[in-house]
Formats: sequence, structure tokens, C-alpha cells
Amino acid sequence: MRTGEGRAAISRYAAVLHGVTGDSHHVVSPLGAWMLLSYCSTAARGDLRRRLAEVLGAEPSEALRWCTGLMSRPHPLVGLAQGVWQRGGDTAELANWKADLPPEIGTGLIPSPVELDAWAARHTLGLIEKFPAAVSPITVLLLASVVSTDITWTTPFETVSATELGPRSPWRMQLHRALRSPKRSDAQMFIADTARAGRVAVFETRTNGMRLISVIAADEIAATDVIAAAYQVAAGAMGNEASGCSVRSLFDLPLGDEPTWVIEEEHVMTTDPAGREETYTATVPAWSALTELELTEQLATGYPLAAAALADALAMNGAPSVAKQATAANYTATGFQAASITSMTLVTGPAPKTRRGRRRHCHLRFGHPHAVVAIAEAPAGEVSPWHGLPVFSAWVAEPKDPEAAPKPRD
Repeated sequence: MRTGEGRAAISRYAAVLHGVTGDSHHVVSPLGAWMLLSYCSTAARGDLRRRLAEVLGAEPSEALRWCTGLMSRPHPLVGLAQGVWQRGGDTAELANWKADLPPEIGTGLIPSPVELDAWAARHTLGLIEKFPAAVSPITVLLLASVVSTDITWTTPFETVSATELGPRSPWRMQLHRALRSPKRSDAQMFIADTARAGRVAVFETRTNGMRLISVIAADEIAATDVIAAAYQVAAGAMGNEASGCSVRSLFDLPLGDEPTWVIEEEHVMTTDPAGREETYTATVPAWSALTELELTEQLATGYPLAAAALADALAMNGAPSVAKQATAANYTATGFQAASITSMTLVTGPAPKTRRGRRRHCHLRFGHPHAVVAIAEAPAGEVSPWHGLPVFSAWVAEPKDPEAAPKPRD
């Protein structure tokens, strides 16, 4: 797989994960779930392997080689940890499967719950203190994939009154404060037309090695379409001309107040040869999210197929399995932190019963719900499988007041 092929495969898989969660407030790591699925899938044979290749967007061995490239050349802003733990003896087929795994994937006996919680906290910046999978004496195989990032804005955001989210924002009365882009920063702001969500506003913050792209559309546009548009904008930001995203000049748009922006015009002295200047500011909410995603029975994610392949390799055809992802993220005045654990267990007896909880959410613009995608970048001139890779993505529907921020500016 080439870098662009891997990036495209992750982006397609992201649509599957966000489809599972729907339009509630959430954050996921398509990269973490895809990586775990890729090395589980190499245990598959025949029709199972073909179906898993369709989910992955690549033949499993090719997908695993591409993941190995990521693990062997880690990104400075992305932490990775992988584990395969077992109880009991190997079958010949399972032993062959494990022998083909890259050395970066840790193996050994299944740790205790206390040890797993410590492993989770250590590899997730302390954002996830409890390992998402329950283990018991009947657990025979445990697999996990961790992705994390911790970035600091070059220039911190300023805090302003939440009323700057706009007169039609439901959040303006819910919040006291919001975040405004600093006067001097390397942020990119523009309005663009997209294939999936129509006209959108884009606010992109950057550090040396990571881009966070926030995209907001009209509030009647479905979450899945806005998230897809955010991935289109990300592809365009990385130089993909076929991204389906077209940036508009402010001089091509009408003056006035729209739900997601206001365009005003004034007379100024300018050095621009055409006599036109375009400037932007952005106001966004702070937010955090903790999402627990049940993947056990979601066929589109590939995890039921991967579990069947591993059960066959263990000579335990039909062994129950549980697959989950837990992801936490914080978007603040000073930076962005996120971590995710994707796990899968196989057991010898009936699978433990799980319940899906209900969470209230707001369908509200950066003043109502919007999408955020975190994209890894390689240093200028360097060829890397990480370049342009989406690491985390979120649907922001539950903002919060900033906690600690620079002096307010009203």
C-alpha cells in the first residue's frame, strides 16, 4: 500500500465508525480500530479473508505491512501501543499467525485487570484509566491497539463571551465563554463548497506535525455528511485535487449574517494589486468527549469477521468475542489531547452481557454541532506513511466552557 492508499482506506473506515455512533456527541479513532483489525485479519482464510479485505480496503497482509511501517517509523506527536496476550497453548495455526506479527506488537500472557488498567493509563496520557475490555479466567485471547496525541497550540486561543458564537447559536446561552482564534497565528480559515455537505466554514489549527480541522455546515445537514465533508477538506489540505472541496473567495459571497458566519465590508488602504483583502477570525467552543463504542456485533466494522478468523485459528469455532473502543479527547485554549484503546477478547464460555447506555446530546454552529479531524503531517520534504493520515475525528455536539485560558478579550 502506498501512503495515499492507506490514507484513503482509513478515511473510508472512518465513515463506518461514525456511522455506528450516529449523530450524538462523540470522538473515535478510525486509525486505532483499523490497525487492530488489520493484524487480526491476517489470521483469516478463504471467504473470511476476502470479506475482511473489503472492509479494510486492502488485502490483510498488505494492510499489516503498512501498519508495520507506521510502527517502525513512529510520528513524534502520535503514540502507538499494540498487544496480543493469550492464556493456554498455541495451535499450529495461531503460532504461525503470531510469528508473522511485527516485533512492535507486544505478546505474552494475559495481564491481570489491575495490570491492564495501568497499561491503559500509561499509554493514553492518563485519559483512559480503565482498560475497556473485561478479562476473566475464561478469556483465552486479548488484543489491543492504542493511539494517542498531545499537542499544544503555537499561540493559545483567547477567551471571549459565548455570545460571539452568533445570535442564532443555541450554545450562546448554554455557555459563558468560548475560544477565539488569536490575532497572530498560522491558523487557516475559509469557506468552501463540498460534495457531501454543501457550503461549509473551515477552521484549521496547526502545530509542527499535526493539523486539527473543524468543519461546520448548515444545521440541517446530517452529521455523517458533515464528517465526510471534513475528510474531504482534510484531503484537500494535503494536496489531493480530487477531494471534492472548492474554496470560495469572500468577494464571491453575499455580505451579511448567516448562521455560521458574517461577512462585512469596509474601505481600507491595501497593497493588494487587485485592491482586495480577505481576513478571518473564528470563534469555537471548547469541548471534551469520552466515547465507548461497541463493535462486537457491528458487521460493517469487520470485527465479527476478525473474531471468527481468530476463533478458527484457535480451533474454537464459534467462540464468543467482545470488541470495543474507548476514546477520550479534550479541545482547549492551549491544545488538543486525545487517546483511544480498541480491544477484542475471545472467551471459552458465554460472552459477558453488555448494555448500551444512552447519552443526551445537543443538535445545535462552531455555534452548532460540527466535525473535527486530526491529521498527522510529515516534516517538509520527508516521505512518510504518516503524512496526511487521519488519527482522530469527532462530531462536536456538547461544548463546554474553557477551564484555564488567557486573559479574556471582549
